[in-house]
Amino acid sequence: MKKLYQRILSMGLSLCMLFSMAVTAGAVETAGITVSVSEVTEVGASLTIENTSGETGTYPVAYYMVKQAGEDAPDAETLKSSGTQTTDNGFTMGSTTSTAVSVTGLTAGTEYVAYAVVYHAKNQSFSSVASAEFTTVTAGPKGVALSVGEITEESVSLTIENTSGETGTYPVAYYMVKQAGEGAPDEETLKSSGTQTTDSGFTMGSSTSTAVSITGLTAGTEYVAYAVVYHAKNQSFSSVASAEFTTVTAEPKGIALSVGEITEESVSLTIENTSGETGTYPVAYYMVKQAG
Repeated sequence: MKKLYQRILSMGLSLCMLFSMAVTAGAVETAGITVSVSEVTEVGASLTIENTSGETGTYPVAYYMVKQAGEDAPDAETLKSSGTQTTDNGFTMGSTTSTAVSVTGLTAGTEYVAYAVVYHAKNQSFSSVASAEFTTVTAGPKGVALSVGEITEESVSLTIENTSGETGTYPVAYYMVKQAGEGAPDEETLKSSGTQTTDSGFTMGSSTSTAVSITGLTAGTEYVAYAVVYHAKNQSFSSVASAEFTTVTAEPKGIALSVGEITEESVSLTIENTSGETGTYPVAYYMVKQAG
């Protein structure tokens, strides 16, 4: 009986150990450090690294690194040898538990991961490696803004704005509308193959925006408008701005059709002559077909 009890006890302890190992393996807590990201721009971000160990008299120093998402994550030693060291005396001397750094030289619209570790110089120990994901802001066009309005079946209005702040450089806008899916033009292509605005107020600087109308489009079609501002005085371009739009789908002209009184085997059709012409001996023709 005693041997049986010992065997059951041993099995219970083994199960407890296995359960404990499973819980530990699934844990992803970061010990002794946190890192957060803020003030993200097209090319930079701010990192805040906090020593959460409770040890402030161990001369803590933070090391950090930013890598593109998908690249290998660094370990603590790699961060210390290849990362950037903070130089915040207050953080190291223990008067504050957090330190902030700025990272620059990033690429717009790109996913990154920031890594950080706290090294306690007094006892030569590391915190865990903390990480934080972020994405830089997608770059917008510089020096120009483009908007669309008054969209019809066959036309659209474009408003092009010089946002550079330079109005004494004889700015001229060039624009082009292409169907969605066609290649986007660059600055030189817009200048050589696009349409030039002729707004003297825009060019002489009394106005920073100019409006143009585009006609001859196809109803129910997706388009992209492109525009660039060229500063003739210093021969420089803005970025290329773009705006997507879809022309209005064409409605049937001169007729309206509605259905009613639908049963299992029949339906009533009402056909209306909306042309306004009633003295032309109008006759309606109709047909019903299965869908598809």
